[in-house]
Amino acid sequence: MPASVSVRAGYFTVSNIGKAEVILTHARSPFFEKIEIHQTNNDAGVMSMSALQSVVIPVADTLHFTPSGLHLMMMGLNRPLLDGAEIPIQIFFSNGQFVQFNMQLKRGYASSANHAQSSINVCSNPIVGIAG
Repeated sequence: MPASVSVRAGYFTVSNIGKAEVILTHARSPFFEKIEIHQTNNDAGVMSMSALQSVVIPVADTLHFTPSGLHLMMMGLNRPLLDGAEIPIQIFFSNGQFVQFNMQLKRGYASSANHAQSSINVCSNPIVGIAG
């Protein structure tokens, strides 16, 4: 992976185990300057990606952040990372709660035309729960 590639995609699963809906508003990591929540869209076979301000997680529901759907776009990598590196991530919710977990860096393949590289490093799928 060229050192100049400073964008990574992050995938994980989050479940709302509480009694009220929760709204995922943003994410942070000390390893990246900026993290956005993105949605991959397929409009008549044309793939595109859009940034989202937030994502609602209904009561007793699970959201899967995957290459072909919701995912984190992590931009401005501020240190070298090798496959297997642990990346600390915090996800924040509108009710003031946050969850911290680590993603493991793994080599993967871009699934969208918006990912310019033929292969990118992607973060593995930790499973986290949040109580609404």
